Amino acid sequence: MTPNMGRRALVLGALGAAACRRQLRNYNICVLLDISGSYAEEARRAVPSIGVTINSMQSNDRLTVGAIQTCSFSNDGVIVDRTFPSAPEEVFRSRVQVFQRIQSFFRNPDIATDYTDIRGGVLFSAQTLTGAEALRRVLIIASDLVETPSPGCGAPSSIRLDGIDVIFASLTRTEADRRSPDAYAERIAFWDDWAHGCGAASVHTTPRVSDAANVVLEWRRSGTA
Repeated sequence: MTPNMGRRALVLGALGAAACRRQLRNYNICVLLDISGSYAEEARRAVPSIGVTINSMQSNDRLTVGAIQTCSFSNDGVIVDRTFPSAPEEVFRSRVQVFQRIQSFFRNPDIATDYTDIRGGVLFSAQTLTGAEALRRVLIIASDLVETPSPGCGAPSSIRLDGIDVIFASLTRTEADRRSPDAYAERIAFWDDWAHGCGAASVHTTPRVSDAANVVLEWRRSGTA
């Protein structure tokens, strides 16, 4: 190889790497909705707010919406899993289809479960999020964060959230919180510390699911990764 050929190969390699970085603009987002007995109706009321997240999805983004239920580490909990098409004119149609699928799920009056397996859902989501390349990976958890594990479901021994931004959303106060106001703040602090301990890239808390979507929109506008 001549010196000129070597320089040309280096230039082409650098241009190729830069092109790959420019093309990696897609977001991979998981939304976990708590449908346990204590929160199922709240999740049902959050459906319109989920529409804000759906409307933010762009070409090649991936959106997975799943349920926090009795045993959440399962494909059975996936409500919808969609990679949006590359063609911009087809993205709108996909958004409508995704929203309709979520609406259909919540039309079932008997979705509430007896137990709340938050960690199983987080583990399933983490594996989903890291299974494909993305500019940013986001996990939105809509729950009161009261975990009541089922005796029949084993707890994950290890969960890693490296490279994943975690947003705890729609953190409603329970009846027990009214009797012990400190319990609410302590529960949020516990899960915040837990997510950081699992290696999350960042951890945020928002009062509503729509606010979580606005956090993601701000990331898109600023171009931060």
